[in-house]
Amino acid sequence: MMGFLRRTFSRRSRSRFHTRERDERDGKGGGGGGGGGLTGNPLLLAHQQQVVHAPAVVTGGAPVHIPAGGTARTTITCRVLLLDGSDVNVDLPSKSKGQDLFDQIMYHIDLIETDYFGLQYMDTDQVSHWLDMSKLIKKQIRDGPPYRLFFRVKFYSSEPNNLREEFTRYLFVLQLRQDVLSGKAAAAESQLQIEIT
Repeated sequence: MMGFLRRTFSRRSRSRFHTRERDERDGKGGGGGGGGGLTGNPLLLAHQQQVVHAPAVVTGGAPVHIPAGGTARTTITCRVLLLDGSDVNVDLPSKSKGQDLFDQIMYHIDLIETDYFGLQYMDTDQVSHWLDMSKLIKKQIRDGPPYRLFFRVKFYSSEPNNLREEFTRYLFVLQLRQDVLSGKAAAAESQLQIEIT
């Protein structure tokens, strides 16, 4: 079932992208052209779609809403800020665990290598904590609803070249960029120059 939904969603996204790119290239005139830039390696299609549709880290983007599934009477709303600056609002049944929210986010961004990532939240004293996947969301986060979480890299790979997906490496770079810009990953200027050269 999940494979079917992914294929359907990918085709719909790709056709929207082709139309938008063709309009931009032709000056909103339509017609003509070869049909878009999502060709090549099929493994990179999801990454290319994310890069094309993802807003810049600085600007943020339009929020995306994922409605609750099932027949739950009461729902909770979780707002997750992704690494590209976009917001995702997820409605879940009130008895949902952290793993349920994490799975929704992973499905939304179409990420396969999930072991390196996690969700963080801030407590009332502005101290960040990792969301425990085995516990109820509303038992962990006291500030809300809506519950505010941040999608982050939890573990860095010691060998990034061995990662299967380019998109995972891209998310690592976005996280490193945010850490350097915010001062969390303070590195000496000489160390940066040595690494670059």
